[in-house]
Amino acid sequence: RDVTAQLMAEEALRASERRLASVLSSMQEMAFSIDVGEGRITYLNDVASEVLGMPTSEMLMSIDEFLTFIVPEDRPQVRSAVDDVCAMGGAEREIRVVGRDGVARTLRVRGSAVVGDDGRVRQIDGVAVDLTHRQELERLVQHQRSFDQLTGLAVRPAFLAAVDAALAAAPHASPPGVVAMFDLDRFADVNESAGHMAGDQVLV
Repeated sequence: RDVTAQLMAEEALRASERRLASVLSSMQEMAFSIDVGEGRITYLNDVASEVLGMPTSEMLMSIDEFLTFIVPEDRPQVRSAVDDVCAMGGAEREIRVVGRDGVARTLRVRGSAVVGDDGRVRQIDGVAVDLTHRQELERLVQHQRSFDQLTGLAVRPAFLAAVDAALAAAPHASPPGVVAMFDLDRFADVNESAGHMAGDQVLV
């Protein structure tokens, strides 16, 4: 019997699988699949090993086992996300995980339902984005906006905000807050005679 069409279809499927594997391996996000019936992780790309500090082969585990890597306060969110995917077709959550290396990371996880011919959710496919680096950058930017990089002292807006907070609490504070002002006499002479680097050291 002529099996040419069947062989062509099988080769097209293999090519499609190779393309998908290439895309998943080149992603910067963590990709995953969960078998809903077994309650088990069945696929993770290599990014997952970077996030959790262990080989992906060791992470193909049950959801209950994976929950041990989740910060306890966030574990209910994982279960509610699975329920929402099964009920509404998709869900998104932010969860904190602690890898085998002891490093805590915040992930934004988004999952979608894969429905079988019988209309039941068979699988959950999704991605997880590591927000940790972005959050560290945001904290750094916020710190640089609020504090002088040379002296570590509050810049004018942050200082005024601290003064306002102290004044608001002043009637109840004991002892009361104090604002002290210092004038550096002949500071310009330091810059002019010894240079600005010496002036910076004096300021520090």
